[in-house]
Amino acid sequence: MKATVDLSFRVPKDRIGVIIGKNGTTKKIIEKKTHTRIIVDSENNLVRILSKETGERILDAYKAQAAITAIARGFSEKKALKLLEPDYQLEIIEIPGSPKRTEIIRGRLIGKKGKFRQYLEEKLNCYISIRGNTVAVIASSENLPLVINAINMIIEGRKHATVVNYLEQQLKLETDSYRPISLWKTKYSDIPGLEEE
Repeated sequence: MKATVDLSFRVPKDRIGVIIGKNGTTKKIIEKKTHTRIIVDSENNLVRILSKETGERILDAYKAQAAITAIARGFSEKKALKLLEPDYQLEIIEIPGSPKRTEIIRGRLIGKKGKFRQYLEEKLNCYISIRGNTVAVIASSENLPLVINAINMIIEGRKHATVVNYLEQQLKLETDSYRPISLWKTKYSDIPGLEEE
């Protein structure tokens, strides 16, 4: 295959099987939807994406790369495949600092019993995966800036209350018809599982 696009990148060994999928299903789905050929070198933890497409279709190879990178970052196949749809993007944010600080930030991003991450995912219709010293986000181009801002606020040491209030205000500004979803109320103190710090 003489490729117009030839992308090679490494992935974690423990995610190779998920990238391939049962009987190669996940790899085949990505290949079909992006008109690419995907080669997985499990010995060297390397993925190679080849595409002959030109014009706008050339972007499909980069969508395939984003989907595979998302799986490598801990997302399920179903969530990663959202990146093959129009308007969805992947963003990877690094948590700076020592391993101890990283562990603290990871805990704060997840929240007690996973409540803070659940709040972000439901409020902003996004997916968040925390692996090592990185936070990966899948979201629409409309919501992605808000998710990134919220995560960076936590990394900078802001309280959960500050982040929640910021998001509520931003969402209210975006539309007059905004209504909080039933699980999450507008007042921070009313949100179960998120205690003031």
